[in-house]
Amino acid sequence: GTQSRYGSCTTIGNPIYVKVTNLSGENMDFHLFVDSGNCEFSEADSYYTIISPATADLAFSVGAYVTRTDWYNYNFLYCWTDEVVEDIGTFSSCGPRIDGFQEPFITAPGSMIISLRDDDAYGGPPFGTWSPNVISNNGDNEGLPADYLINQGTSAASPIACGAAALLKDFDPQITRDELYIKLWNHARTDGFTGNVPNSIWGAGKMDVEASLNALKEDLTPLTPENIRIEINNGIITISWDEVTHTNNGREITADYYKIFVYDSPYSPVYSEYYETTTNFLELPTEGEKQFYKVVCGYNP
Repeated sequence: GTQSRYGSCTTIGNPIYVKVTNLSGENMDFHLFVDSGNCEFSEADSYYTIISPATADLAFSVGAYVTRTDWYNYNFLYCWTDEVVEDIGTFSSCGPRIDGFQEPFITAPGSMIISLRDDDAYGGPPFGTWSPNVISNNGDNEGLPADYLINQGTSAASPIACGAAALLKDFDPQITRDELYIKLWNHARTDGFTGNVPNSIWGAGKMDVEASLNALKEDLTPLTPENIRIEINNGIITISWDEVTHTNNGREITADYYKIFVYDSPYSPVYSEYYETTTNFLELPTEGEKQFYKVVCGYNP
């Protein structure tokens, strides 16, 4: 089982000592957390800092690495941070989860990301203390209007990772959550900053959307339907074929639609007509003396 204790101290400025006695007879890990801003551990563990909701069992936790360290604000004020480009953000929490579960899963850009400025949260002008973070609309830092804001955090990295997942889901609507996780995990990139992965700082490494999408495209290479049949009755050509379903990595994938190309010659590089259908047949009027047909599978997006 698990137990927890909450304690408080009213004496300000003096050290607090906590002694834990293990009466279980077994080796155990103990986790102590400070829930205030007026005290800290003298020798804190830099790991185990990741918190809810990233610690949820089905969450895809995202750390943040640095892609920008300096910029000009809307009135041409030069600004910078002490972060290091391509290194992990100093604000990015580390795993593992307190039960040893791998956290984070991956990292994405999250330092000094430019996005839309919420006028309710960062209203102006004047912009007050947020002025250095306000970016002009034209990108030339020539004053107003300035509807963009530069900021950092894993809350900036997570939407980027979410957008990457949406791109993969858009390309393959049938992909499951676990398969999507695996694609992003297996194709994350590594470098001198990430070191050997997975680890409790970088997870699988830096998210690589292009590599993940290319791998997914290879999984969904268009197939040619089998047993294509052509029948002619009363001036109508009926082209039919077997519905295409194939298995990839244990997952059954079915074509969303079929594309039919009509050629005047078997050697013609350009088709004369093009049709789409969600059924496994198509009826066409007869035209000309000879026509040649090509049927391929289509997948939504």
